[in-house]
Amino acid sequence: MADPTPEEQEEMIKQQCPFCRINRKEIPSKDVYADDKIMAVLDINPAAKGHTVVFPKDHHMLLPQIPYETFSHMFRKTAKLCGVVRKAMLAQGMSIFIASGGAAGQQAYHFTMHLIPRDKGDGLFQSGIKKITPEEIMKLKAPLMQHITARVVQAYKQAGKQPPNVKQQANQEEQLMNLLNANPQIRDLIIQDPEKFKSILPQNPQLAQLFDGMNLEELANFLKKKTAGDQR
Repeated sequence: MADPTPEEQEEMIKQQCPFCRINRKEIPSKDVYADDKIMAVLDINPAAKGHTVVFPKDHHMLLPQIPYETFSHMFRKTAKLCGVVRKAMLAQGMSIFIASGGAAGQQAYHFTMHLIPRDKGDGLFQSGIKKITPEEIMKLKAPLMQHITARVVQAYKQAGKQPPNVKQQANQEEQLMNLLNANPQIRDLIIQDPEKFKSILPQNPQLAQLFDGMNLEELANFLKKKTAGDQR
């Protein structure tokens, strides 16, 4: 017997998915809101009274897989639902919880957002938070900003819109300096031989995207001045 195709596997997951089954009315639910794109229902194992789960009607396992139109619509409606649930429960605040991927705590193969009414001293989410040093933050910032920029541009393109110049708006100089400070071998190569650095960019798509359209000669001169200034 032949193995199922990716399309057949996806269909099997949809048939078993509890949220798809709720949408098809195969599983009873206490509906809070529904339209042509999303549903909101009360959680069957609530963290607090009024705990509401919002999810797209179409089957999407992870946040990055959701189409731009659905993603935008879902978050606009979630903002309104937060206000409605908070007032209905007389809560002091709201927590919006998203788990995208098993390592993040996602339990169902369908993307969901959890709206949880909160009150001071309710005891929820008291687990410890791992501390990150300033040095680790600086190393994380540049690649994180790079991926955020790529995601924003992709979202604009999916919507058929011209993406803004995100690099300039996100303070490109600071973004690059964080990357270069964390990777001095890249900084030194740009300073010593910008043409050689340019030649290796096609071998690294992430670097190529970050340096796309940049004048490396000007960057090399800037880094030389910056390095000389730091050494004074």
